[in-house]
Amino acid sequence: MATPRLLTQQDFTKSRYESLGDQANDLASLIRRAEDIIGNKVGMTLVKSIYTETGFVKGPNLFLNVRPVVSVTSLNHRMFDRDLFTLLSADTYVLEADLGILTLRSDVSINGYQYQVTYEAGYTAVTLPEALREAILLQTALLLYQDFEIYGAGDSKEPGIKHFKDEINEYIAPFIRSTLARA
Repeated sequence: MATPRLLTQQDFTKSRYESLGDQANDLASLIRRAEDIIGNKVGMTLVKSIYTETGFVKGPNLFLNVRPVVSVTSLNHRMFDRDLFTLLSADTYVLEADLGILTLRSDVSINGYQYQVTYEAGYTAVTLPEALREAILLQTALLLYQDFEIYGAGDSKEPGIKHFKDEINEYIAPFIRSTLARA
């Protein structure tokens, strides 16, 4: 049995989908699956974890892959592969946590150097935005009860499942990771 990482069974039973919870044999596993599905849809692991990334400095901004960034543990640099990484002090960069951007101070000249950054990013049960929480609850309801055709759109010509998917997409739209980045 998989344990949910961000929501609990109690979160589900206190939600507007509580009546569907009676049908679940293993609600915890379904919530965990829903967390993973929503994470895949937004393009990131939602649960707070530690990440290490390497790359080459090509300007004042370093773009981290996972957001929101909770904290930066270390930022190291080196000129050549044969060199050891050297730690940069925390006062040599500014972090824009929500965007996942580290901006190096103008007096830090490491353009062309290789960098290695270790940071913590993601959400906890407390910091999870309400829209993502609702999307996970709705996805759990969708996994619980696949036969939503009985809940038509009022005229009984559209299956209710379509409305669930549309609502999930509306909840997660602001969190979907774009491949565009500002310079």
